[in-house]
Amino acid sequence: MSRPAVVPDSATRRLVLVCGDQSGTESWVLRQLSTRQLTAGLWLAESAPVGIRPTPAARVGQSLGAEFPLLVYNAHQGFHPDAFAAAVGTLRGGGDCVVLAPALRDWSGFTDPDKARFACYPRDPAELHGFFLQRLVRIWGAHPAVSVVEPDSDLELRLAAPSPTGFQLNDEQRAAVAAIERVAHGHARRPLVLTADRGRGKSTVLGVAAASLLAGGLKRVTVIAPGRAAVGTLFRHALAAAGRSGEAVADTSIGGGILCFRLPADCMRWEPDGLGLVMVDEAAAIPVAVLNRLLAASNRLVFASTVHGYEGSGRGFELRFRSVLQQTMPQWRELRLSAPARWAEGDPLETLVNETFLLDAELAAVQRDDAVVIEAIEPSRLVLDEALLRSAFGLLINAHYQTRPSDLRQLLDNPDVQLWLARLGDTVLGVLLASDEGGFDPGM
Repeated sequence: MSRPAVVPDSATRRLVLVCGDQSGTESWVLRQLSTRQLTAGLWLAESAPVGIRPTPAARVGQSLGAEFPLLVYNAHQGFHPDAFAAAVGTLRGGGDCVVLAPALRDWSGFTDPDKARFACYPRDPAELHGFFLQRLVRIWGAHPAVSVVEPDSDLELRLAAPSPTGFQLNDEQRAAVAAIERVAHGHARRPLVLTADRGRGKSTVLGVAAASLLAGGLKRVTVIAPGRAAVGTLFRHALAAAGRSGEAVADTSIGGGILCFRLPADCMRWEPDGLGLVMVDEAAAIPVAVLNRLLAASNRLVFASTVHGYEGSGRGFELRFRSVLQQTMPQWRELRLSAPARWAEGDPLETLVNETFLLDAELAAVQRDDAVVIEAIEPSRLVLDEALLRSAFGLLINAHYQTRPSDLRQLLDNPDVQLWLARLGDTVLGVLLASDEGGFDPGM
């Protein structure tokens, strides 16, 4: 009989790193929890023990927006940085993130199946470096958020408490809903820029505000995003706030109005009834030219963007779009959501994920007037110089929205990637990241 899980009073989360062979680490989890308890969580792997439905890393996006009391990640079958970082965001406060992995001493030399994604012809995945896992082992092996155990450990796993029923917005979220309602009903041409780190309930706020406005008589709310998957959570919360179930991203009647979804390309076409209140979700992923078109087409807009997250950074959006907004609609307002919605403030697991994947890396201020030095940097040097790695990757994150955790692995592990840095003293001013291509047989 398995021991019952301990439900903690705290809303903090931890990472439990179970080291050993795949069979032994899986058996340790199965001894702790019943199949019913495990199926309530998210088991991220290509395969799982009998009775448990696995979610492959490539399909983790289908689980985003959901919440789980437990997360199990089988790293024996490949450690996909993007999938892991995304999955951690689904874990409720008080639950454990369990990673099944080889022994710490062996993990960095492990032939990780995930490496195959980065090996370009004719290179074999075994030729790739192991610096990414070497760094991960160094960080996780000494981090206070990590409990390293072996299959004979008596550590008890923890399940998060059930989610409270109904909407329970925190003070920040209620203030954000009110700010969106002011955009819809107040003076025109005063857009709102809503920013948040992942896990702050940004999509919940947008969905609740849309439902409230439509139920109150607004005729139309148009949601614009890079893809339908990006707004599934928004639509689900909008429908739930209206007392309905479902999450289909399609034109949906709520109250006397309609909640619409449009792709950025659709914004270039004329809408006969106008766009109504426009909510631009993940605005950092949309070209500034399209955002400019929206400024010309609508007087009531909300721009929402993730600042730090596994899917990239919104800081580039802020830098590029802020000046345009200031010139076009200078009475715009900014609001930042900072309180976590699913876990406690200062959650150690969130801190660990940010540190591991450099999600919170920022641009350094230039304070010295030394000569600029340009040099090639080998990954073997980068993995041992955390400050230099953070500076270089932080510039990549802030300059390009789609920088992801997998790009960090590619930078450290792929021998075909070359990195050049321009530095002023200890400050990284520029990054050139290039990938060698070619090497095809003449007959191909």
